[in-house]
Amino acid sequence: MKRKTHTAKKQSFSARNIVYLIIALLLSNSYALQPAWCAWVEKNSGTTEHLRGGWVAPNDALFSVGDGGRIIRCNSAGCTTLTSGTTNSLYDVWGTSLNQAAASGVNTVLLYNGASWSPITPYTGGITFAPVWISPNGGSIFVADTGGFWKALNRYDTNSAQWNAFSYLLTSPVLAFGGKDNDVIFILATGEIKHTDNSFNVTDIHTPAASLNLQAAWINPTDSSDVIAADTNSTIYRFNGSSWEDMNASIPSTTDLWGMAGPTGLDVYAVGKNNSNHGVVYRYNGFTWSAVNVPEVAGLIDVAIGSIWCIGEQGTVLANLSQGVSARLPCVRQASAGVLHTQFIGNDGTLWACGDNSNGKLGDGSKINRNKPVRIGSSNDWAMVAAGLSHTTALKSNGTLWAWGGNYDGQLGDGTTTETSSPKQIGTESDWDKISSSGAHVMAIKKNGTLWAWGNNTNGQLGDGTTTRRTSPIPIGTDTNWAMVSAGTQHTMAIKKDGTLWAWGLNAKGQLGDGTTADKLSPTPMGTDTDWAMVSVGHSHTIAIKKDGSLWAWGYNKKGQLGDGTQIDKLEPTRIGSGTNWKHVSAGLSHSVATKKDGSYWAWGSNSYGQVGDGTTADKDTPTQMNIPANGGSPSAGGIHTLINTADFSLWGAGDNIYGQQGTGVGKSIGPSLIVGPCATTTDLFYSAIFLLLSE
Repeated sequence: MKRKTHTAKKQSFSARNIVYLIIALLLSNSYALQPAWCAWVEKNSGTTEHLRGGWVAPNDALFSVGDGGRIIRCNSAGCTTLTSGTTNSLYDVWGTSLNQAAASGVNTVLLYNGASWSPITPYTGGITFAPVWISPNGGSIFVADTGGFWKALNRYDTNSAQWNAFSYLLTSPVLAFGGKDNDVIFILATGEIKHTDNSFNVTDIHTPAASLNLQAAWINPTDSSDVIAADTNSTIYRFNGSSWEDMNASIPSTTDLWGMAGPTGLDVYAVGKNNSNHGVVYRYNGFTWSAVNVPEVAGLIDVAIGSIWCIGEQGTVLANLSQGVSARLPCVRQASAGVLHTQFIGNDGTLWACGDNSNGKLGDGSKINRNKPVRIGSSNDWAMVAAGLSHTTALKSNGTLWAWGGNYDGQLGDGTTTETSSPKQIGTESDWDKISSSGAHVMAIKKNGTLWAWGNNTNGQLGDGTTTRRTSPIPIGTDTNWAMVSAGTQHTMAIKKDGTLWAWGLNAKGQLGDGTTADKLSPTPMGTDTDWAMVSVGHSHTIAIKKDGSLWAWGYNKKGQLGDGTQIDKLEPTRIGSGTNWKHVSAGLSHSVATKKDGSYWAWGSNSYGQVGDGTTADKDTPTQMNIPANGGSPSAGGIHTLINTADFSLWGAGDNIYGQQGTGVGKSIGPSLIVGPCATTTDLFYSAIFLLLSE
């Protein structure tokens, strides 16, 4: 998929683009865990021209274009200059293979055949052509003619070598192309989403009631209906199928975001510059947006994934490579702490697990405990994983649902109560969007906003109005506006897109928050507030964050897991402190973990195994800062251990390790300690990463 960003000064190009994500990893069978050696180094690009656009080829080489017709190609060995045949500035490049790529810019469109670049005369003879995008089958090249005034879409048929112009005239810059061969989506700066096919007709998918002022957009390469965009105030929106929704990224309005890209909708990057004109990178991990630490460089415009490269003004090329380092793990995109086991997904889409393996919940085909991470299967398209008590549930990037482990209550959702020790696809649907697993039940949301549940239902935690267990996914009500859901041991909390909070299931300790201890068998609104942003459910307590960044808690509090300075249960939402900078929260068995907007990590509650991460084993009844360098990201609170997946892909752990759930061998591990570094690899060679295209 292609994303177009950045409108330049008057001559003027509507620039930057996109990045495709191809992550090349060479994996071996060694799973010894060590922190990564990750250092940013400057490569000699061979030019002082500003580099404007980039694309990552299937062999993990970066093609970058820029001023004066400059085209360079970079890999781990260095950069070389390619002959473009033009001195016109180039703003964008895109390709499908080592033998097909296209570049565009000032009155120029070039075609690459694997050996050389040659011009293909633009159909409309316009001033500036950007972005450029090639359909996956290589049959069509699309460019937007944006010179002077917004003109037309052009399509080049590579089979007939003919240009055709659409009758549809552009009224706003194109920010991104994406989709399939005959099913192309493009995004305009006004927030309009358009569709076209081989008939050259353009149809509306969405026109916002009030025009937006977008300057960066991204179309999910695995699901073209999933679109994320940023406006000139750095507000990030996601298209939900009917309207643009604010993702509450909390990025300073003085920041300019110019580029976006990601391998899936659960792993997206936005880049730009701050008010000091230094480059900034933000990462969305499926839950929250967090700042990523990068060297002080010029303003970033583009982001691409392959090996980690930063490319920018004055020909700057920064690389972050791990090469020739043995026995390492991939960088971590998302991690989930179960009660006694850990699952995580690498940046390469691979799935890994360690810890207790009773019931086969690790998914490696055995029931042998693993004190170091083992790779689960050979797939590299995992998108989200949720570890429960005795089972694990996961989603692939194609929207399919998978599960493994214990199944005594039907928590796998396959219609049986038979456990399995390897990932098993559940049903044939490919529209699953979010999942949450905890005790012996699972909650999920589909892409259409509907809510689903299966597994144990002793206390009505499924929300279907009964206490009957379900061995297959069933819909909960008919509403289509569910935004997030969190499954606890025997209760469930969820938030709708209107910001209202809902609860159901066991309520013996007031964990539902309605002021009573009566169970609820179906989703019940908790108050009338419409500003809830995030909720997480533990064993018998609940933690939530409102849109203003305030922290709230209720339910069981014997270990101080609510964080209000007492050990007294609370039957209604109770505000924790007066802060308004809370970002993300995760509730565990009897402790809680959270991140603040400044990237710092905090925990409280039961600490007998060191799971609070302050280096002690004394329980804490107020939020206590963890001994981990502030770097954003998201926490996952397990039974008696804690995981922190930082914004730079590191994985930290604290607490119990008796089953090897921290992946560092067996033994009580107070911590916190670094489990996986930001650029880890496996045996022979690993390059994982992000191409960040920088420019003025």
